[in-house]
Amino acid sequence: MSTPDIKEAGTANAKDISLHYLIKEPAVKSTKQKAIILLHGVGSSEQDLFSFANQLPADGYVIAARGQ
Repeated sequence: MSTPDIKEAGTANAKDISLHYLIKEPAVKSTKQKAIILLHGVGSSEQDLFSFANQLPADGYVIAARGQ
């Protein structure tokens, strides 16, 4: 399984919450903006699920996040 190209990685902060994220842009652009948001459980990270991004539909954003 190949690692997808990360378009953006960053951190969003609000009050006492930090959200780290990875974003893969769609390979196929469409008129409707679609997104798949990947959420993981305890003991995993946003990078674990992001490794599956190439297996998902090519016409949507893939967003993987980790709270802190």
